[in-house]
Amino acid sequence: MLDSSMKLERKEELSVNDVSVRLVLNENETSMVSFYLPSPLDLNELNVDSNTLISLEKMTNQLDVFNMETWLDDEIFELEAKKERFGGSPIFHTHLANMYEFKSDIVKSLHHREKAIELSQNLVFKHNKASTLKLFGQTNEFKQTLIECNIVNDEVSSLGLALSEMEARNLEGAREYASICLSSDCLNSGARMLMGAISLIERDPQEAIRHYKVAQDLQPLSAPVLVNMAFAYCQLKQFDQALRALKRALVIDLLDENALIFYADLAFDRQEIADSIVRMERFVEFERDKPEVWERLARAYFFSVTESDSEKKQSLFKALECLKNQNAISVHATIYNNIGLVYSELGDKKKALRFVSLAFTQSEKEELKEQTFHNLIYLHYRSGSYQEAIKIVEANFDNLVHREELSKCVQKTLLHYVRCLEKVNKTDVLIKVVEKLSPLISYPEYLLEFYTGLVYLYAVESPNKHGVVGLIDPILKASDNISDKSNSVMVRAINNLCFALYSFDEKQAADDLMPFIMNYINRDPYVTATFGMSLIMKGKIDRGESYYNNAIAMLTDNLEKKRFKQRRDYEIGKILIECGDSRRAKRLLLKAKNESKGLQSVALDATRCLRLLNDKLS
Repeated sequence: MLDSSMKLERKEELSVNDVSVRLVLNENETSMVSFYLPSPLDLNELNVDSNTLISLEKMTNQLDVFNMETWLDDEIFELEAKKERFGGSPIFHTHLANMYEFKSDIVKSLHHREKAIELSQNLVFKHNKASTLKLFGQTNEFKQTLIECNIVNDEVSSLGLALSEMEARNLEGAREYASICLSSDCLNSGARMLMGAISLIERDPQEAIRHYKVAQDLQPLSAPVLVNMAFAYCQLKQFDQALRALKRALVIDLLDENALIFYADLAFDRQEIADSIVRMERFVEFERDKPEVWERLARAYFFSVTESDSEKKQSLFKALECLKNQNAISVHATIYNNIGLVYSELGDKKKALRFVSLAFTQSEKEELKEQTFHNLIYLHYRSGSYQEAIKIVEANFDNLVHREELSKCVQKTLLHYVRCLEKVNKTDVLIKVVEKLSPLISYPEYLLEFYTGLVYLYAVESPNKHGVVGLIDPILKASDNISDKSNSVMVRAINNLCFALYSFDEKQAADDLMPFIMNYINRDPYVTATFGMSLIMKGKIDRGESYYNNAIAMLTDNLEKKRFKQRRDYEIGKILIECGDSRRAKRLLLKAKNESKGLQSVALDATRCLRLLNDKLS
C-alpha cells in the first residue's frame, strides 16, 4: 500500500549559539593559560589548523574601575617619593614596575624590571620581565628572556616557552619545551596539561588522558583538569565517562561556566536533560549575566520530557522566561527565533510567526538565515497557511538555491515547500517542482523523500509507468548511502516503489525489491499490505487477503483503514475476474467504487474493471 505521508524533521528547530570548549593548559594561583577548541559536539573539526585561539589570562585583583587611574597615580607618586630609601630593594622596583604596567607604560615598567634583575639573581624577577614583554606583544624579547633563565633547570621558563610555541601553533616546539619542563619536574601539572592538549590536537586521546590523570592526582580539586579529560573521552566516544568527569568538575565548582556549557551540550545530545536543568538552575541563582547558560537552560526546558500537558506548558513558560533573561543581556536573532518556537508550542501562532519573521530579517549569518527561514515556512505549514508558505518560498527561491551545494537546512525547507504544494492539491505544479528539485538534494533521507513523493504522484495522481521504473536505480542508490537499514524513510521509499511497480504489472521488478523490506511484514501496515497485494496478484488470494487484513488491524486512522479496504477489494476483485469468479468480483469492485472516503484513483480503476466485466458477461 502506498504511504503518502512525509516525515518532517523537527529536532533542529530551536538553536543555541556554538560555544568553544576552553582547555586550561596551566593553572596556578597567579595565571591561567587557556586553549580554545571547537564545540564538544563537533570534534571532527579538531586539528592544528582549526580556528583556535590561545589567550594568556593574567588573574589579578579586581580594582574599582572608576577610581583606578586616580589610585595608580597616587600610588606611583608615593613610591617614587620613597625611591631613595628603598631603591636598593628588588621588591620595591617590582612593585613600581607593576604600577606602570597597569598604566600601560611599558618603557618605565621594563626599566624597573631591569633594576630588580640587577639587584637580585632570583629567577622570579626575570619571569616578571618576560611576563611584561608578553603582555605588550614583544614575543621575541619574551622568548629570549626565558631562554636566558637556563630552561633545563627552570621549569617556569621552559613551560612559558612551550606555551608561546602553542600560541604560534608550533606543536613540535611546544612538545620539546614541555618535555624539558617534565625532565626537571615530572610532577609539573602545567606541563602535563599542556602535553594533554597537544595529544588531543594530534588525535591521541589515550595519551591525553594519561597526562590528565597525573595532573588530576596533583590537583584533585581542579575543575579544568576534569573538563580537559572530558574532552579526551569525547574523542574516544566514551560519552558516559565524559559526562561523569564534567559532573565531578561541577561538584568542585558549580559556577565553572566552561564546564557547565560543555556538560549542558553533551547532556542534551545524550538525552540527559533533567540533570542538566538542575545544574543550570543552580548556576543562574548566582550568575544571571551569562547568555550562553540562559539559552541552554531554555533549550533544556523546551525539549524536556513531561508526564502531563500542564507540566509541558509550565516547562515552555520557563523556557520563555529564560529567553527573555537572555535577551535582556544580549540581542541576537537566535533569541527571537527561539521565542517564536516556544510561542508555537504554546499555541500562539500569531506571536510565533512574528518573532520568527523578526529573526529572519535580523539574521546576518547565512546559516542562521537559512534556519530561521526554514522555521518560518514550517510554522506556516503547521498553522495551515499553505498558500502563504508557498508564496514566501517562491519569492525567495533564487536566494535559496543560489549555491552549488545546498545545506541540509535548505533541503529540509524545500521538503516543507513540496508538502505545502501537496496540501493545496497543485498536482501539475507539484510534479514539475519535485522533478526540478530532486537533482539539488544530496542528503540521502531527503532525496528519498523526494523520490517517494514522485512515486506516489506517478502511481496515483498522474500515472506514469516509465517514471516509476526510472526511479528504481536512484532509490536503491540513495538507500545504499543510509547506514541504518531500518530507517523508516528508506523502508517507506522502497515499499512505495514496490507497490507502484505491482500496480503497473511490473511484477518481476517489484519481486526483486521486496527482500529489502521483508523484515517489516506484520510490523509495518504499508509493507504488510504491499506483500498481501503481491500474493493476490500471484493468485494466492486467501493468503494475500489475510495479510491485507493484518495491515488494516495495525492502523489507527479510520480514513486510512477505509482506503486500505478499498484497495484490498479492488485488487481481489480484479484478480477474480481472471479466475472466473464474476459474481464475487463484481461485489468487491462495487464496494471499491462506492467507497465515499476512498481514493478517487482506485474508484476509477474499479469502475473500468466493472465495465470490462460487464462487457465480458454480455
